[in-house]
Amino acid sequence: MTELHNNYDSDRRMLSLWWGYTDESYVIDNELLQSLERALKKYWYWILQYENCYWLQNLREKIVKWAPEFYKIPQFSTESLIITSGITAWLDLVWRNILWGKYDALIIEPCYDTAIRSIQQNSNQIFSINASDNGDGFIKITTDQWNEIRIIFSKWTVKLLYIVPNYSNPSWLSISQEDKIKLLSLCKEFSVTIFEDDPYALYDYSWKNNGIKTFYELDTNHESVIYANSFSKIGFPWLRIGFLVWNPQVIAKISEIQKYSISSPNLLTQWIVEDMIDAWIFTKVFKHRFSAMKNKYINFIATLNESEVASINQYISWINGWFYAWINVKNWTKFTDLARENGLVVIPWKIYWCNYNFEEYIRVTFSQIPSKDLEIATNKLIRTFMTI
Repeated sequence: MTELHNNYDSDRRMLSLWWGYTDESYVIDNELLQSLERALKKYWYWILQYENCYWLQNLREKIVKWAPEFYKIPQFSTESLIITSGITAWLDLVWRNILWGKYDALIIEPCYDTAIRSIQQNSNQIFSINASDNGDGFIKITTDQWNEIRIIFSKWTVKLLYIVPNYSNPSWLSISQEDKIKLLSLCKEFSVTIFEDDPYALYDYSWKNNGIKTFYELDTNHESVIYANSFSKIGFPWLRIGFLVWNPQVIAKISEIQKYSISSPNLLTQWIVEDMIDAWIFTKVFKHRFSAMKNKYINFIATLNESEVASINQYISWINGWFYAWINVKNWTKFTDLARENGLVVIPWKIYWCNYNFEEYIRVTFSQIPSKDLEIATNKLIRTFMTI
């Protein structure tokens, strides 16, 4: 029986799903330490005290001023904002408020695996649309699928649509503005709330998605869309802090559920985030992070293209952003056995499906591999293809 993973400690530098980033372009440990020291000096022991259910007011006010320009989203108020302890925990909190275990949800598959599991726990049932690539990195929604969405909304009590609109985790596909407008219109017609999980939009190496509006911006009355983003994905995975923007009345309801479910993100971490915003550290670090990830992406592609395996490109789903590439290995079990012999770590596509079961794909990440090891790791992948 093929195992999913090898030893992470020895494999993480090659082909790995180790969560985090390897970025030699900027030493961020010092930034983190300095922000911690400034936060302790500024707030002393108050840094450890409980705050209200909306969490730290100072931080909320700074996010309201800073985030719209950084994330390219419309302005919002502190009453529309709530700070989250990582999106995963808050998926559960939001689903509970919307679904209550008796309403249905719609996803576009493949979908973020923990989001699927969370919806399964909180909904009556999950419906899904099987996404495919239109050839330009955007989701292709066919006429039949649009009709299917309308039928699902008409026949069932669907209250939620979950989507990562840019460089979706895990498909890497984006959704065009035309389809966003059409999907938002359908959701408004049937009173379906869209959860827009958008942490990857900034990693657009070709600027292909630059200028495409978010669901949140297209929803001019801000009643049908929950916008979520992260401080972790832009440079500091250890922070585990994000935020939601939503209708103030619903935010107030969510805060009541929060009181007896998730007491607070780490208060010390919140003070660190506040200092990083004040010192423009996120902006500075992300500039370097973006450059490092783009260079790894370019070098990854270049190494594959220089390979003697002429047919390798037919297996790769190329991307213009984000941290991953998908590889169609035809036979996952066979490829995994060969990959392990070459010292690689793989994970199957099938965990990202709820109503489908694809076993032909694996996901490759170049973001966690030090630049000096990237060519070695890529050559291991090439050798595996040579033995298929």
